[in-house]
Amino acid sequence: MGTAMHMPRSSSTPRKKSIRGCCGVDWRSVAKHQTYGALLVLLAAAAVTGVSHFFKEPNARPLTAFDPSISYPHALLDTVPMAQAAGLPFAALLVTIVIVEFGAMHGKQSRTMSVQAAIHVFFMALVGFAVVLAVTEATKPVASRFRPDFLARCKGANLVLGAADVGKQLDIYKDCLAANKAEVADGRKSFPSGHSSNTLSTCW
Repeated sequence: MGTAMHMPRSSSTPRKKSIRGCCGVDWRSVAKHQTYGALLVLLAAAAVTGVSHFFKEPNARPLTAFDPSISYPHALLDTVPMAQAAGLPFAALLVTIVIVEFGAMHGKQSRTMSVQAAIHVFFMALVGFAVVLAVTEATKPVASRFRPDFLARCKGANLVLGAADVGKQLDIYKDCLAANKAEVADGRKSFPSGHSSNTLSTCW
């Protein structure tokens, strides 16, 4: 009787199958190579932004009637809306990512690597934007710089000023309490510029 032949068992661990969806992208690899620690930074930045914007009272500073630097007419609308100031750079970033990762790098790296890099770059840009926004919002109430139309916001609160009041020291809490208190509070948050800092952070 011949001895039965047995094939030796492989000691290697079976490979996990890659999770491939549309377009042949290995989504397991894409998920594995993301920087998840940055989520903590993103959450911390969001918390600082929320507290600074909604709960932090701007510091008090001297306010003089008819100060020419803050006597401009009240601007009801921003020249460049914040949505455009932040949205357009993000749109430019997305176009750049698509051109570089799926255009210039086409054929030089796998599609999985292109998707992985694209998500990583966009997410880190989002984290950078959130950090800059947090620093900006945290600095505004500390600096408490008046906007150029601040006195117009006070006049909107039925504050009557005449020629005899030139140089008069005003009390923000008594003379500038409009029905829309948020508008007056926003008038004390001119510096640093949210439009400039957020736009440049996204462009960078």
